[in-house]
Amino acid sequence: MFKNIPKISYSLLASCGQNKKFKETLVALSNIGIDLIHYDVSENEKTLSLDDLSLIYQYTDLPFEVHLSVKNPEMYISKVNMRKKDYFCIHVENKYNLSQLKELKQKLGCNFGLAINVDTPVDALFYAVPEIDYVLFMAAEPGVSGGTFNENVVEKIQQFKQRYPHTKIHVDGGINNLSAALLREVGIDVLVSGSYILKDNNYSKQVAKLVGQNLNLPLRAIMRCGDELPKVLDESSVNEVAFEIDTKRIGCTCVVNKKNQFLGLITDTDIRKFLINRIDLTNLQARDIMNPRPYIANPDKTLISVLRKLEQKGLSFTVVPVVAENKQCLGIIRLQDILFRNVLGLRIRHL
Repeated sequence: MFKNIPKISYSLLASCGQNKKFKETLVALSNIGIDLIHYDVSENEKTLSLDDLSLIYQYTDLPFEVHLSVKNPEMYISKVNMRKKDYFCIHVENKYNLSQLKELKQKLGCNFGLAINVDTPVDALFYAVPEIDYVLFMAAEPGVSGGTFNENVVEKIQQFKQRYPHTKIHVDGGINNLSAALLREVGIDVLVSGSYILKDNNYSKQVAKLVGQNLNLPLRAIMRCGDELPKVLDESSVNEVAFEIDTKRIGCTCVVNKKNQFLGLITDTDIRKFLINRIDLTNLQARDIMNPRPYIANPDKTLISVLRKLEQKGLSFTVVPVVAENKQCLGIIRLQDILFRNVLGLRIRHL
């Protein structure tokens, strides 16, 4: 679901170029929904060192993606200590054969990929697909922060996806709001961006421009609430439940106690299942037919964080009750509302 909402990988190299402190930047970015930390290692003097990686691990729990852009990877790989959740890639231009790639992947024990430079033909990757988890397409010169996006990479990605639609695709180089919109149309998995995110002290606003319109809005800003919120007391009859669902017309209702504390959720599907099983609903109340453990979200969570969590849990996104920490039932989020209000800034045909 939402295949063209890419994950965002922050390029730590940008912090070197703008005199940012790694720790404070990583802590700030971790709190706004960044998914990965991109870690460039090259022969350029303004680059990151693998020797510092274990120290920087302490600043964030996010996965790291080490991008090794060097002529002789063997000289560097001995220094690497990757975690299972991390990512690591060398360049296809290093010309490792298939058995070497397999050996390296096993040695690293993490997600393993190949990077490809702008000028390298895409078919150079084809032989390696059986042994890689992803491809990092370079859209600018590797090892340099703030490069200009080369649109030729889009055609290369399309050619690769036609042949290998299930291999994950990351893109790095010149990623801003315009190039990100172009790449979302292609359907890539990860956008790598550094200097663009740092252009504004409001990192959240910059990330929102990369992933799509208003995805960093808090749920309280887009939820149904007040008179639009379907809600019944736990002692309500099934007839009262059905009336509330029919009146509010979103296919469900929240169940609360007299203190407005959230207790559960009832959908029209739940009622239909009781009827199909010929269960007598005459004497049942809302508390008897509700789901007491639906997925719920805090009103201050962002839409993108909720979508990510649902993706991780493998849950379909139909409705999500919005519940405060004191269990007060505040609202509900519905998929159709998000689409119709154009919160995602996406065309429905892409979903």
